[in-house]
Amino acid sequence: MEQLKRLLTQIRARRHKAKATLSDESYRQILQRAAGVASSTEIRAIGKAKAVLAEFDRLHIAPPAGQRRQLTAIQRKLWSVWQQLADAGLIVDRSMRGLRGWIKASYGADDLQFLSWAQEANAIERLKRWLARGEDDKGGSANA
Repeated sequence: MEQLKRLLTQIRARRHKAKATLSDESYRQILQRAAGVASSTEIRAIGKAKAVLAEFDRLHIAPPAGQRRQLTAIQRKLWSVWQQLADAGLIVDRSMRGLRGWIKASYGADDLQFLSWAQEANAIERLKRWLARGEDDKGGSANA
C-alpha cells in the first residue's frame, strides 16, 4: 500500500511539473491508455501506477527536478565503470550527462533506461575493454 502511495505521488508530481505543456485532456488520455482509468484516484494497483509512469517516461514527461531515477544493478555497474574511466583520466565528463552522451552516440538511446539488457551488458564490456586499453597505455607496457 505504501509503494502505491509513493507511485501515485510521483504521478501527481510529474503531472503538476508538466502542467504548462500537458493539457488535462492529454493527461486523462494517458491515464486511460496506460491504466484504463479516468483519474489517478481510481488507480488501485501498483502495476497500473507503474504503467502510467512508464508512459510518462516514453513521452519524455520528466520527473520533477531533483528527483532521481533509481538505477538497476546493471546500470549501477555501467556507472561504476564510467567512474573508473574518469579516475583513470580516460574521459573528461564523469557526470551522468557524460555517460548519457556516450550511450546516445554508441546506441542511439537517450538514457540508460531505454537500453535493452543485451545493450547494457554490451556497453559494460565495451567500457571495461576501454579501461583495460587505457590502463595498458599508461602503464608503459613492454610491448610498446
